[in-house]
Amino acid sequence: MFTKGYSIKYNTETSLNAVNDMTTFTHAIKEYAPKETKIPFKGNSLALYDDDSKFIFCSVEGRVAACDRNKNDEIIYDVQLPGGGLYALTLFKDEKHFLTGGKEGVIRQYTLGNKEFKFVRDFRGHTNKISEIILSKDETQLYSCSDDSTVKIWNMETGQPEDIYTHGDRALTMDLSIDGRYLATGSADKTTKIYDLQERKIIGTIEGAKNTIWYVKFNKKCTKVASGDNDGVGYIHEFGTWNILHTLKGHDKRVSCIELINNDRRCVTASNDTTLRVWDLVNNSNPIIWKWHLNWVKAMLISSDELNVFSISEDHRIITWRVPEFDENSIRLTNGHTKDIYNIIYSQKRGLFFTNANDNLAIAWDFNTKKKVHEFTHKDGVYAKCLTHDENYLITCTAANEVIYWDLDSYTQSSPEEPNEATIKAILATKDGKYLITGDTICRVTIKSIGNSGKNTTLAVFRKHKATIWSLAVNSTSTLLFSGDETGLIYEINLIDGNEICSFKGHTGKVKCLEVSKNDSFLVSGSWDKTFKVWSIIKRSLIKSVTVDDTVNTIYFTNDNNYFMMAQKNQFVSIWSLRNFTLVTEIKYDKDCTALALTSDEQYMITAEQENIYITKNPLSSSSFWIYGNRDIYEFLIYLKYIIIGEPKPYKPEMNKYLIAPVMMNIVHVYSYFNLTSHLKKALQDDAPFFSSKKNVSPLSLCLSKDYPDAASIIINWVISNLKTNIYAAKCIEDSLTTLNFKGYPIISELYENFWVNTKDHTLPKFCPKSIKFPITISSRSIEPFSENFFKENVSANEGKSVKYFISTVCVNMAPGSKESIAFLRSIWKCSNEEIFRTKYVKNLLHYKWNQLWWIKVIEASIYAIYMGYLIAYAINFPGYGAEAVPLFIINLVLVGIVIYRVLTGGTVVLESGWDLIDLLRFACLIIYVLFIWFDCWQSNNNYLFTLLIFLSFIRGISYFRIFEETRYLIHLIQEVSFDIGSFLVLLLYSTLSFGVIFYTIQNNSDLHIKDYLTMAYRIDLNDFDTKGFNSFEWVIFGCATLVNSIIMLNLLISIMGDTYERVNDGMIVADGKELANLIIDCELLLIWKRNKTVKKYLQGCREEGDKVDETWGGSTREIKDKVTVMKKIIDEGDRAAIEKIKKLNDEIKKVTDEKLKDDETNLGKIIEIIDKGSSKVEEMDENITKLAAKIEKLLKKNNTK
Repeated sequence: MFTKGYSIKYNTETSLNAVNDMTTFTHAIKEYAPKETKIPFKGNSLALYDDDSKFIFCSVEGRVAACDRNKNDEIIYDVQLPGGGLYALTLFKDEKHFLTGGKEGVIRQYTLGNKEFKFVRDFRGHTNKISEIILSKDETQLYSCSDDSTVKIWNMETGQPEDIYTHGDRALTMDLSIDGRYLATGSADKTTKIYDLQERKIIGTIEGAKNTIWYVKFNKKCTKVASGDNDGVGYIHEFGTWNILHTLKGHDKRVSCIELINNDRRCVTASNDTTLRVWDLVNNSNPIIWKWHLNWVKAMLISSDELNVFSISEDHRIITWRVPEFDENSIRLTNGHTKDIYNIIYSQKRGLFFTNANDNLAIAWDFNTKKKVHEFTHKDGVYAKCLTHDENYLITCTAANEVIYWDLDSYTQSSPEEPNEATIKAILATKDGKYLITGDTICRVTIKSIGNSGKNTTLAVFRKHKATIWSLAVNSTSTLLFSGDETGLIYEINLIDGNEICSFKGHTGKVKCLEVSKNDSFLVSGSWDKTFKVWSIIKRSLIKSVTVDDTVNTIYFTNDNNYFMMAQKNQFVSIWSLRNFTLVTEIKYDKDCTALALTSDEQYMITAEQENIYITKNPLSSSSFWIYGNRDIYEFLIYLKYIIIGEPKPYKPEMNKYLIAPVMMNIVHVYSYFNLTSHLKKALQDDAPFFSSKKNVSPLSLCLSKDYPDAASIIINWVISNLKTNIYAAKCIEDSLTTLNFKGYPIISELYENFWVNTKDHTLPKFCPKSIKFPITISSRSIEPFSENFFKENVSANEGKSVKYFISTVCVNMAPGSKESIAFLRSIWKCSNEEIFRTKYVKNLLHYKWNQLWWIKVIEASIYAIYMGYLIAYAINFPGYGAEAVPLFIINLVLVGIVIYRVLTGGTVVLESGWDLIDLLRFACLIIYVLFIWFDCWQSNNNYLFTLLIFLSFIRGISYFRIFEETRYLIHLIQEVSFDIGSFLVLLLYSTLSFGVIFYTIQNNSDLHIKDYLTMAYRIDLNDFDTKGFNSFEWVIFGCATLVNSIIMLNLLISIMGDTYERVNDGMIVADGKELANLIIDCELLLIWKRNKTVKKYLQGCREEGDKVDETWGGSTREIKDKVTVMKKIIDEGDRAAIEKIKKLNDEIKKVTDEKLKDDETNLGKIIEIIDKGSSKVEEMDENITKLAAKIEKLLKKNNTK
């Protein structure tokens, strides 16, 4: 828990895309997650080459193997040796020879060959199993211990042994000090012996262990001796005095290995309980638990740089663990209170924090030194305390009804106040230094002013509580006071006059803590009824109520107002997002968390774990890679590792509440990024925390960045479902809406429909004057609607028009012309799922923005109208005149300047609508025409060019009719018809050309040109023809031409246009929305000075009850069709259900027939009854289906009549 984690390169730039954080995170997982090496047998002893490149290990089956870590753990040796099970192995310095010791008590030396071992010699002398063998540094001597209780020294030249001492029972472990002078051994006789090889005598026997000693180890400086016993306890003794320095309790079974690392600041232990633990010996923290082995851990080694730990187990694996860095500022303080701590306060000015408990003490601690500065002794338990606003005094309140001021410069008691009439349970001083407020056991809230002379004057006493006051909170301006009592009632009090403003009801138990958010918007209350509630201070209403596992003792809001933290009695400190009021993570402690405070920079959390104090790194401020949550963080790391390498394990709900620092992501982000749809769906169903990362990266944004539509749909469905109970549920996906629109997934139309909800806010008036025009659409920085934003005049609560209110559940940038606003509008305009234009949110958004910007388009249209007027006048009065064309040219410069400005600010995407492209072509024609006139060029063709100019001008002028809602639809209809008749025109052209050539061939009139016949064929299409002089054959051809072109083709055209009209009419809302979005984009592109402005707001609406303003015939038709589709589905399902029932009835009939028909006539009656019953059910269902179909047909006829 007190680790700093692993150092990584983390770019804090929030502008980086969503994938960058995941790249950082996955790289850290690959580097720091444990790595496994699979071996061919149960491991028993382990050795490592000096360069850490190869492992060599042995087993109880008598096999020795080696693997190359640089070649993907390739097994390079695996040899069965004689002599049975092997328990000890050591390498020579040349790494070409090794020694083994085993079951039969013989030590053997081998040479490493090419995938085989060559026997060199053996050492015989022990009479039982060899437990450990160690070579001296110069390799002239060998030390061994055995189950025969002896410790021997061997001459490597002669191979002769010498007994140096004997234990009272099996000698099970041994270590040689790094200088080669001392030998330590542990035994089943529960002792550790230290032998001086120079003095040739035992210099120490460490006793006190309650069971067998299985492992001993010197530290590098030979100043400490570590040992581990059969009960799972580790001991660290001081060398020489043999005094115990640390007792490490935590393992459930035998400690098989123990090592001191990092200058003896840490200790690593391994055990037969399958775990390894890393202990912080300096700061007295809980150990890090490494849990991945599945069987006994038999041996452990530390890399030369002490960054890695290698463990071998009987589970056929060697695991490499990366040792994390430890945070030196994190510590566990146990030398303070003897009873549960009630409260913690941090002083920024003095760098101190203060604690109090029912042990008659308040204690001042120095945060930097982690030492006690002073103990404030009282006659009774200290229930409450606070600092004055200048942090010069500590005020304590005791069970003896005392209120004591302590001078923090001298740590002496200043003049105490008069004893209170009752015990004070809550006290606070406002930050502006004006008020001191107390709550006591006789139901009083007392408000006092703080005088310059130190005298406090009572301003007001609030007496409406009916039980003990346990908690107090004030807003940042010291104008509002909140008090919570034993019964669960909370009062809001005006601090100026001490009068009640309102009450908050909902808790059923003691309100233990209250806290106001930094922006004064929210009040959070924690209660003994095992709930916490979030209240809106502005609306004085409940926003969210959450049931937790136990009492909430402390609440803390972060300075950025993005999170709040809670200390809970169930051993957790939980972190919650203030954006959508969802859990971020829960940090597990050993005991109940009774109090919580943070340092002023919020780098560290100070937590009271009953009577102890934990100082730990705040996950929200971490800059190192680490996992926060439950204790089994390495289990989570391994789970992540398998996901990253593409081998995900089955879904585990216990992984849901871990937090990954510094990226501030969790498992939902991981599932989304790696497209694990099944895991993601289950996690969201299990209420896994859903929030945005430190860089505002949500799980949805990760899905979109990788283009995973299925995963995105799962998240969107979850958001839709949660919006029904939590209007803040969509907060974390707001920044993904633009990308989501461009993706155009089918589900997003349903999402947008749920962004616009009817609010039942009881504070809003239900009636308004009849003079008010509806609908009303406004924007607000708050999601909560206020009456004064809708109505500028006083409204009646019980007369006038009945109204209803709507709010949006997403907040978007409403600043016209801003980058975000333009991008969002463009994404709506380009969205392939056009159903979003039918949603109430998009319709209201577009109309709201258009009402802000319509004037820009009106000005542009007015300029164009002036241009068209002058163009017409010029065409009638001054065609071909150069001087009169100058105003035409100037006006066009203004118009094309607007277009070019839009292109420069919005890119070539502006031209996609086509209108601005026509404008550019029109201007090009005008330029050429004017130049030809001015320079007297190409006079014979100027009329053609001028005609083209007029044609393009009239076409461009049509676009301005989009400003008006009544003609906007017709413009779209013209566009669609133009697109739809393209294929028809090709056929008509082909047919006309064909008949023109045929007439030319028949008549063969040299006075006429082929173009005359083509003209004649075209005129036949328009029913304009002259048949004088036609012979019989020509009449036949003429009849075919009129039949094909005039009758078939033109009727086909009418049919196409009719289909287009029907389609456009059905999509009128979509067409109107798309045109409106395009118009708004055109307007916003001109507001370049607002590009970097951010004004994020919610939309809110008000309309008359029963108003159908959003409904159109096209919408009603679509709604009817949707209902028909649903009904048809129900009917189909009913048919299938009927068929299934009939099948079941037939099976039952067959069963009865087979068993009883021959012998039992009564069964025949049953069969008939079953048949009749089934037939009646089928007939009844068929009748219902017929009735339903008739109703649908009747409804459709009725609507068609309308």
